Amino acid sequence: MLRHTFSHIYKRYRRIIRPVLVGLVALGILFYFYRGFDPKMEQWSKIIDPVLGLLTLLVAGFVWFDEMSREWEEKLPKRLTVIFKLQEGEGYREVMRCEEAYLTDSGDIRQWGQQIGSQMTGGKRLDFQPFIAHDEPRVKRDFKLYYITFFLTKLPDAQSPQEEKLFDFIKTKGLVWKMQHSNPPTKYSSYENEHHP
Repeated sequence: MLRHTFSHIYKRYRRIIRPVLVGLVALGILFYFYRGFDPKMEQWSKIIDPVLGLLTLLVAGFVWFDEMSREWEEKLPKRLTVIFKLQEGEGYREVMRCEEAYLTDSGDIRQWGQQIGSQMTGGKRLDFQPFIAHDEPRVKRDFKLYYITFFLTKLPDAQSPQEEKLFDFIKTKGLVWKMQHSNPPTKYSSYENEHHP
């Protein structure tokens, strides 16, 4: 429990913790070497007070910068890349991917990802494994990109020749949707590009 708490704190404040640790190590080295020149440590207070004051100022500056950068990140538009992997023997192979779909809220990732998968297969219900994978979101240019991976047990059964072509394409080549963020937004599909030149 304690290890997980420290791990979370380090992940959340690593941009602050690292410089503070470097400063403390530098202060320790300075103390070690200065002790040899001034055994009674009479001048130490003249050095440590300004150094500690500077460290306090730096920590406050890093905390402020961290809060401002997080606030800026939260205000960025959100997008979602959804990956679907199909079970093959003991492993999984990527068969569908939708890149940079609009995302209204990070709490909608799972539900919106499943909806995208249904749209990619023509409105079919997909069979998922009872686990998903999330990657850490990344800031890209002027938006925040989230990632989610679903693991499929099988593809839906085709009910028409068109669906049969689509599912065969998904199995053999993999279907990719790339969202074009124009106004209004459009979609580029590897399947449509190949079948409708």
